[in-house]
Amino acid sequence: MTDLQIKKQMMNLWKINFQDSSDYISLIFDNYFNKKFIEWHEINGEIISALLGIPYNFVWGKYKMKGLYLCGLSTNKKYRNTGIMKTLISRINIKAKKLGFAFTFLIPANENLFKYYTNNLYNTSFYRAKLEYLFTSNFNLISLNKIYNSLDNYIGNLQQRYQLINVVKYDSSNEKIRQYIIDKIVNIEQHISTYISILHSPKDIGIIIDENKISNGEIFISYINEDVLTGIAFISIDPNKNIVINKIYYDDIPSFYKLLNHIKSKYHNSKITLFLYPEESCVNNVFEPNNNTLDPENKLSKAAGIIIQFKKQLTKYGMIRVLDVSQILKFMTGYRDDLKLSILIKDQIGITKYEISYGKLFINHNIRSDQIISNRNKVVSIPQLSELIFREEESNVPDKINIPRLPINMSLLLD
Repeated sequence: MTDLQIKKQMMNLWKINFQDSSDYISLIFDNYFNKKFIEWHEINGEIISALLGIPYNFVWGKYKMKGLYLCGLSTNKKYRNTGIMKTLISRINIKAKKLGFAFTFLIPANENLFKYYTNNLYNTSFYRAKLEYLFTSNFNLISLNKIYNSLDNYIGNLQQRYQLINVVKYDSSNEKIRQYIIDKIVNIEQHISTYISILHSPKDIGIIIDENKISNGEIFISYINEDVLTGIAFISIDPNKNIVINKIYYDDIPSFYKLLNHIKSKYHNSKITLFLYPEESCVNNVFEPNNNTLDPENKLSKAAGIIIQFKKQLTKYGMIRVLDVSQILKFMTGYRDDLKLSILIKDQIGITKYEISYGKLFINHNIRSDQIISNRNKVVSIPQLSELIFREEESNVPDKINIPRLPINMSLLLD
């Protein structure tokens, strides 16, 4: 079967299973089809099961990890529950490890798939904070004048900045602004310091912009001058005309507020759902300027006429299957240069000892049996290690294994 035949059959299988538009499927395969990153199974010349991988880097400062995103995992209905997809998942992970990826990751569409991928050695590793705003929500930062002393420098500076910012809907025909958006997102992702971020390439961001248009979404940009963007919001509109803000990139809190206020003004009769990551600064600060909570029960808020009704909850989002322990632990030495750690990892080959001290990783494959016995409470499997490292913030960690959490997040992936 030629590469073109494989590509066309995989596209057709995707169409049958997910009912996505032909334009959307073409966008994915025309840009990301690469035989190095796909697996498929054919019977009598027909591809009946397949998956597609897209390579990404995850960054924190100068430190990077390689992850392979798996999407479009699908099997013809006649051949489901036969173990074919399990085999494809195993093969792509073997291939990804040889190609130097630290892990593969994916986004399950429902709870049953979370269970299915758990059985295929994946652990829930990505979480999102879900904020819901009702029709009465108000995001006008200037309204804070009614609550806070106008001499308060913190609020005063925010309000001054807020007034300088403009917001417009992105015009997809404007190539100059398109490039500004691409450059801005690359810059923001490279300099995130509160969590480990997926790093989209300029090509990836251009594809995200095109996908937004194909899916009838909208993009809003905030700016001070035409060539100085301060924020970008990607939104989609569900069948009930409710607004979903999938991602906001922002330089500062005023830009975040201004984008929200503009979107709310445009869709004033719609419920808005906003997805944020737990470590993003605005999750804790945007509704608590100067550490004073604005909520429906706050008398000051009511007196000022600001009723912000929101529900914050952490939801499962994506899963990781760890392939290269050393790459992840090397990354950890940069993320936590003060870390001291000793842990035994059990895999199919045997048990390996990993030690982190003074920013360096030491690996010992020649572990004596007496060392294993004396440290048996520190022996973990690779899935257990993944569960510990990429755990939810509030999860407990065994006292004997003092391993830090890596707050890792992703956004705007094609699925």
